[in-house]
Amino acid sequence: MADESASAADFWNIAMETQLLGAVPRLSLLTMLVPNVQGSVGQMMLHYQREALTLLSRRWEADLTFVDKLGGARSAGDLATAWFDFARNAASDYSDTIGRIVTLEIKDAAEVAEASMGEDLRDVALSAQLVA
Repeated sequence: MADESASAADFWNIAMETQLLGAVPRLSLLTMLVPNVQGSVGQMMLHYQREALTLLSRRWEADLTFVDKLGGARSAGDLATAWFDFARNAASDYSDTIGRIVTLEIKDAAEVAEASMGEDLRDVALSAQLVA
């Protein structure tokens, strides 16, 4: 019984060593790849936050202007005009921001792809494949 457990442990150790040694070139590629991708993703998040804060700033100013127009309205027509202008500008702001975010996503996706498959990393990947 002791021999069976010893042989099972040996088998497990040999299997793990073989798999780990085979993964070493891939791990070295991963250690170079992860920081590049993390940096690119961090840039993406900053772009999106900047767009969101810009939108919030514009909408805050528009809200204040809308309240001023409501307070200065002399007739129901003035109220309706203020409301429709506010709604039209809000829709325009949101659609413009969505368009900019989609453009940023396309550009940022290309940057992440370049960071994950840049020229330096392609050379490392080829070297790792040759070693493996």
